[in-house]
Amino acid sequence: MDSFGGDATATGFDVFDSEVSCWRIETIFDGFGGPRPRDRRYSLPSTAERTRVVLRFDSSSGRLADDEPIFVSQERQWAIEPSAELKVRERNGDGRYNAADGSGLDRSGLQSVFVSGAIGIDCFGESKAARVPETPPELSENGVTLSLAGGIRLSTAPGRLEVACAGDAGTVTLVRSDFDGATGTCRAEVKSS
Repeated sequence: MDSFGGDATATGFDVFDSEVSCWRIETIFDGFGGPRPRDRRYSLPSTAERTRVVLRFDSSSGRLADDEPIFVSQERQWAIEPSAELKVRERNGDGRYNAADGSGLDRSGLQSVFVSGAIGIDCFGESKAARVPETPPELSENGVTLSLAGGIRLSTAPGRLEVACAGDAGTVTLVRSDFDGATGTCRAEVKSS
């Protein structure tokens, strides 16, 4: 597993899965990629924001796993102590909540305004940018290039995977992973522009 940090604005975790002969790649970028999602009303202040990409990659063919989705998420971290007024619904003996208790609490047992405030941002499906059709993949004989929600761009080739995150200020952070089939190792580097 390779990970890198320090002053870099991205972290990567690359693990080879011998059962399916693919690498599981998880890349985490500081901040949100793409156009910033709209803040929800009552959103709690965040102490950090990040964009996460998780995928499976066959380094020998340079292809993404056909049967596995690519996950892109935008996440917020917040530091707040729930107030004394925060109502938490108790579970029944069978572990479920009483939906008819009139408390105004959602399935998690927390007030929906608190849950919305903790999430704090609209998801991709709720943004105008998400309604714009994605760019079709660019195919070549050696790989593919995909543009995804959240400002993510993937480029593949045999032995190489690039995951880039474009911020709304025009900055781009690129994580390039080079795979050595002979040794079964991965070397990754981060570049920002």
